[in-house]
Parts: sequence; structure tokens; C-alpha cells
Amino acid sequence: MREEKSVYKALFSEQKSNKVELTLVNDLNKVIKEIDSVLDDIKNKVAFTRVVEADRNNLLSILPNLRDKANDLFEKGISIMDKAQTAAQNLGMKPSNITNYDKLENNMNVLVKDIDSVIKAHKSIK
Repeated sequence: MREEKSVYKALFSEQKSNKVELTLVNDLNKVIKEIDSVLDDIKNKVAFTRVVEADRNNLLSILPNLRDKANDLFEKGISIMDKAQTAAQNLGMKPSNITNYDKLENNMNVLVKDIDSVIKAHKSIK
């Protein structure tokens, strides 16, 4: 009987030990899985950050050129509108009677707003 008790005790303590090891392994696997998930998330965010930084640098180089082109076109538009107004006045008509004059005037108004937006965008991402 003593021998049986010893055998049962040994088996019981071995099962306990296996149960503890199994629980520990499960906990380890769970933490490893969570860490892997966080590492993947970090990797993705770092990659996204690199893309955003590249876009930012690209914008910083493009925006001044866009601003300069818009300013040049604005000056050309003003010059053409002045000539159209003079021609219309000489003919005794309104400049708006000239084909596309109103469209140019509208586009010039939008261009002024957009130039301002480009300038603000350039300042905000610097």
C-alpha cells in the first residue's frame, strides 16, 4: 500500500508539473503572439512614416514651383484681361462680351485662392 501511495504521489506530482509547464508554455506563446503583433504594427507604421516623409519632401520641392507657375500665370492673365478691357472699351462693349473673358476672370479668382492655399501648405509642412 505504501508503494502504491508513493507511485500515485510521484504520478500526481508529475502531472502537476506537466500542468504547470503546459500553462507556462501557453502563457509564453500568448505573449510571443502579442509581441509579434505589436512588432508587425510597428514595422507597418515605420514603413508608413517613411512614405509620408518622402511625400513631404516631394511636396516641399514641388510647392514652390507650383506657386511660381501660378504667379506667372496670374500675371499673364492680368495682362490679357487688361488688353481685353482696353479692346472692349475701344469697341464700346463690355469685356464680358468677349468670348471666355468671364471664364478667365473666374479662373483667375480660383487661382488667387489656390496660390494662397499652396503658400499656407508650404509653410505648414516645413
